[in-house]
Parts: sequence; C-alpha cells; structure tokens
Amino acid sequence: CVQDDVEHPPEITVSPGSLSFGSRLVDAGPSTPKKVTITNDGDGDLHIASASLSGSGASQFTIGSDSGQTTLAPGATRTIQVSFDPSSPGSKSANLSIASDDADEPVVNVALSGTGLAGDAPWRVFLPLVLSDD
Repeated sequence: CVQDDVEHPPEITVSPGSLSFGSRLVDAGPSTPKKVTITNDGDGDLHIASASLSGSGASQFTIGSDSGQTTLAPGATRTIQVSFDPSSPGSKSANLSIASDDADEPVVNVALSGTGLAGDAPWRVFLPLVLSDD
C-alpha cells in the first residue's frame, strides 16, 4: 500500500518552560529581558496564531521584542523577550501563552513569576547610618 498523502505535522517546542525574574523594586522599571524560543521540531509548517500574556498578573510583565514570525518552517525558530515590571509589592505570576496549529499542543504556556519589592534601594536605606569624620 503506497500512501501518497502522508501527513507532515508541525511540533511546537518552547524553551524554557518557565521564567523566574526573582525580586525587583517596584520603582526600578522593567527588568533585563529574558528570552523564550519557539521552535518547530515537526515535519510540516507550524502556524503561530498568537503570543500573548495571560493570567491574573499579566500586567506585571511585558513583551519587549518579538521576532514575529507567524509561520515556522521545520527547524525554524521565533524569539520573544519578556521583562518583569511590578507595579506593587508581592508575588506576581502570569503566562506567556502561545497558540498554534500543533494538534496535540494548541496552546503552550510559559509560566512567568517574580516578586515586587517596596521601598528604596538598599544603599538608600542604610545611607543615613554612615558616620562622617566631621
């Protein structure tokens, strides 16, 4: 039996599966971006419908840059840079949600986490404790 119409499915791979930004002062501005790489490890073209932030803490994270390809040929990659910019103290979490036409993984979530810290930078907190020679 000869099969002329062999299916060549795409296969999405996302690395890393999570990003931890650690602790960041609320007033410090966005963190240094961290990279997420989307790769098509399948035999057919992968079509990416969207890459967006989701979850209760989505507003605490930003997509800084995105190479933007909507179609990845086999072996091709797309990169997305994510930063953490907390607006209030406390633990924050969200997902970078990537929707594609991968049949067994139509949505892949990259877990994002970080902690917002209140107050001034440590050197400002302890500066008044420095003694002078006067």
